[in-house]
Amino acid sequence: MSNLEERLQGYYGDQQPSSAFQENLALRIQKRRLRRRQSSLAVAALLILTAFLLRPGLQRWDLEQRVAKELASQFRKEDPRPFQALGQWSELSQLLPALQFAPAEFPRHSFAGWQPVGARYCSVQGQQAAQIQLRNVDGEEALMYVTQRQGGLQRLEAGQTQREGIRITRQPKQEQLFFLVCPSPES
Repeated sequence: MSNLEERLQGYYGDQQPSSAFQENLALRIQKRRLRRRQSSLAVAALLILTAFLLRPGLQRWDLEQRVAKELASQFRKEDPRPFQALGQWSELSQLLPALQFAPAEFPRHSFAGWQPVGARYCSVQGQQAAQIQLRNVDGEEALMYVTQRQGGLQRLEAGQTQREGIRITRQPKQEQLFFLVCPSPES
């Protein structure tokens, strides 16, 4: 070892922190690591809790989008099956006797201005439904779907979705769901 190295070691050796300071420093480092771990665990727990709480809302949004896609597609496609004439909402049960449910009263307050003119069977998300052809005073046509509010459809609430230039309005009533499907005013 050279003379310079000995002098440097001697100089810095004299300036070495006390053992109490070293123990205090080690303890502070250990506490800081523990706080970081606790913070990381708290953040992870918060993320898991947030995902758990948001999951039903995300599932409902996904279901709303799937139903909207299905109904917009049905609205656009040319279905060769004819509609059976329907003059009064009360005639729907006689017109479609194979419906596995009795349609609730037409929610006039939600779909004001539309009158039923025809009906036929269809399905919404694999569930039997009535597809009702509607017309308003301006001669515009729309489709209404009525199905039971069961299975995944129970999660759907009243609301409106726009999809591919089509507006889909959802209205639950009793144990049924009504969907009004028509062109968006913006399209």
